[in-house]
Amino acid sequence: MNVQRHMSTVVLALVLCSAVASLPTAAAQTTIDADQFTSEDLADLAVAPGYSLEVDSFGFELPSAIAFVPQPGDGPDAPLYFVAELQGSIKVVTNDRSVHEFGAVPTWGRQGHDLEGASQQGLAGLCLDAGSGYVFATYTEPDEGGVLRNRIVRFESEPVVFSLQATGATALAPILATVQSAPAHQIGGCAVHDGELYVGVGDGGNPRHVTEPDVLLGKVLCMDLDGMPCRERPFGDEGPAAYVYAVGFRNPFGIVWQGGRLHAIENGIDLDRFLPVTAGADHLWDGNDESIASLATVLFPNPFAPVQLDFVPAGLDFLAPDWGGHFVSAGYGSRHVPSGVAVFGGAASDNRAATPPRYLIEYRGPVSEQHFAGVALGNDGIYAVPMLPIAGTSGAVLKLSYKPARAHPVVVDKASGLFRGNQLEHLSGLGCTSCHAIAGQGGDIGPTLDRFTVNWRITEFLNSRGYEGHLADLIAPGVGTDPDTVAAVREVLAARGIDRTWTWLGHMLADPDFDGIDRQMPNLDLSESDIDAARAELFDVLDLSGTPTSTVARILNAVISQWKAIVVGMIMGAIGLTVAIMLFEYLLRRRVTRRMVPTVLDSPDHRAPKHTAS
Repeated sequence: MNVQRHMSTVVLALVLCSAVASLPTAAAQTTIDADQFTSEDLADLAVAPGYSLEVDSFGFELPSAIAFVPQPGDGPDAPLYFVAELQGSIKVVTNDRSVHEFGAVPTWGRQGHDLEGASQQGLAGLCLDAGSGYVFATYTEPDEGGVLRNRIVRFESEPVVFSLQATGATALAPILATVQSAPAHQIGGCAVHDGELYVGVGDGGNPRHVTEPDVLLGKVLCMDLDGMPCRERPFGDEGPAAYVYAVGFRNPFGIVWQGGRLHAIENGIDLDRFLPVTAGADHLWDGNDESIASLATVLFPNPFAPVQLDFVPAGLDFLAPDWGGHFVSAGYGSRHVPSGVAVFGGAASDNRAATPPRYLIEYRGPVSEQHFAGVALGNDGIYAVPMLPIAGTSGAVLKLSYKPARAHPVVVDKASGLFRGNQLEHLSGLGCTSCHAIAGQGGDIGPTLDRFTVNWRITEFLNSRGYEGHLADLIAPGVGTDPDTVAAVREVLAARGIDRTWTWLGHMLADPDFDGIDRQMPNLDLSESDIDAARAELFDVLDLSGTPTSTVARILNAVISQWKAIVVGMIMGAIGLTVAIMLFEYLLRRRVTRRMVPTVLDSPDHRAPKHTAS
């Protein structure tokens, strides 16, 4: 997760301090009555229509991940799910919703020190293996020199049913700590599949090493449940490379197995991606968002900062009737979009794209005062973990389920999706959303029109030499292109950058085939006013700047948008110029003085005598 962009001050202050996991000595907390929370306590949270939102358990401090017991026991004291806390504790919640200390990784805060550090430092990932009763936790901690290292610990407990307290703890894969981690882009989530443990590790803020198998950053790793390399070792059998399953990632925080394949959700810079992970393959992160988008099955066009990932199959009775098999992810949110839980994916085919992301839970309170960190499928709902306190009390686990008769009163707007902008009045009215998903709503037949697609994929193509050459050939002498098309093509060629996209869009809406490219889009026979309204609304909703402006206006807009930097630059320039002038005057004055009034010491007869060593 790219949490340095998103986390509040309280979250930015956490760091682990010990390499050894500790076992709890505290007794179970008393059973908690979650019914004391009302809808008013959750008023800052909106949900999908028809869904109920309730507090399932609480009493946590900065919860960061959740993992369900696959086959929980029937008794009231049987473990139901585990909750990781960023500062190092792992709690287990039983069927009666009492909360117990299961295990812990000591932190500076636990040892009485001031909390220090930044961004993602702490206990991040949590996953279970039912057959062995193992609970795996991924975290960062500083070594003796204060350098951050990635760690994995395995807690032991009762097979299948687990237990209220860990019976042992073992550090796994110490080879992880041979490379320095970072306050961000560190070790992330984990997943167990077929007796092997998969772990996502961020690039440590340095994309240079993501394709180097011997550097365990920017990778998905694989090991057995004892911490030894997996059976499949696509990058070699020796050293760190033996642990590498796939390379080329920025921050693959959430991972999950589904349909016989590993999937990951990854934090980009200005967009995030969901993608299948291929063993032995490079997944192409190279420092630019363009590389993030290249293999994505689903793009988050604004930085949602996705964290934990899970899959929710179709046909569950606690989901809406039209629900299909989809993935869900918790997201920290950013200045572009609020935090919450997103649903996306589903089946893709030749003429139907995967479902673009939309909110199941959307945080609507003050910016940076809530961040969602965990999400998991339970036996009666989707469980989500907001990191910061609910209703001013403590961290909580929320349950989302489809109950129209008891639906949460605050509903996610149809147009909110994971895009912020106005309602799609013109685009919907013209039928655009029947084929295209725009701002989180619409069809999935045509390409999804999000900020990244329009601002990079389409704009880059329209400004490419190949497309410009195509247009030049189209209007070349002797081709016989009609005058209206020639005029339209010349207008497109005269524009640059996003302005070309604006111009092209206007002509394409008037005639989808005006540039000689055969498109499936029908001619909607739009009026000039409809075209202007549609493209203006699209650019507004996607927060783009493409309306053609004069050169003077462009300069003024640039000055206005960068006025702080310009003022600082002017001040620094003035200071530098003043210092240079003063230095010049000093040197000039000294040179003139030395020439006009020689001192006594300047005389050859009054030079200091040489000294010799005694």
